[in-house]
Amino acid sequence: MKKLILSVTAVMILCLTVTSCALADGKWWNGNYYDGSDYNSDWYDMYIVSSTSPNGYCYLYSEPSDSDSSRNLGRHNNGEKVRVLVYNAKNGYSLCACSNGKVGFIRSSSLREDSEPEYLYVYSTNPYGYAYLYSKPTDSDWESRNLGQYVNGSEMQIIEWNGYSEYIYVRSTETNDYGYMKASVLYTLEDYHWEVDYTATIWHQRGYVYLYSKPSSDDYVSRNLGKLVNGETVYVLNWNAGNGYSYVKTMSGKDGYVQTNCLN
Repeated sequence: MKKLILSVTAVMILCLTVTSCALADGKWWNGNYYDGSDYNSDWYDMYIVSSTSPNGYCYLYSEPSDSDSSRNLGRHNNGEKVRVLVYNAKNGYSLCACSNGKVGFIRSSSLREDSEPEYLYVYSTNPYGYAYLYSKPTDSDWESRNLGQYVNGSEMQIIEWNGYSEYIYVRSTETNDYGYMKASVLYTLEDYHWEVDYTATIWHQRGYVYLYSKPSSDDYVSRNLGKLVNGETVYVLNWNAGNGYSYVKTMSGKDGYVQTNCLN
């Protein structure tokens, strides 16, 4: 009889332990219980982690706070999808279910709705052929880190405009790096093709013009890169490069400056 009682007690303890473990991965909130399975439920909207502070990731907490009383349940990188169970549940935090089965709180400011992404494409003429991605919306070495160089044509997903007129917060679809890039070097696909594909032909009464390394014909300032003959087609990269010159690229791949009035 004693063995039976002990067995029943052991089973009850085991059941309580299993129940406790199951509840540990979930969360009661306002009388409702949420667990990891809610991540697969279409009842809740999908959001994407898009954090700028800290930059590139955020944390999941056991309570709507990052205080010592709230446990850190793990790091989630930008681009990761979460189900928002209760948006702005408390203190600027949203209750979320993550793909790893954990339920907790993420700052609402680190989340954006999972909608159709928008893309822009790098097209820079100064410097020509590439642009930089920065950790902050500035190119100051004191305030921002250079996160890498991206060549013209690189695809960038818009994450947030952030209200900055000169920079856009983007994600490189090639490297998955997040950062800020100057708005002046980012184009829609349609505008990018217009810029890249715009051509002109050379014409001068003497039958040719010179291509220079700088927008000047002064030997002390600029190098003569060779002749371009009448009728030759060039890509116009910048119509107004200064001093009456345009920045062009020849069909052979050489780039430089020619007088704008010699382009038709």
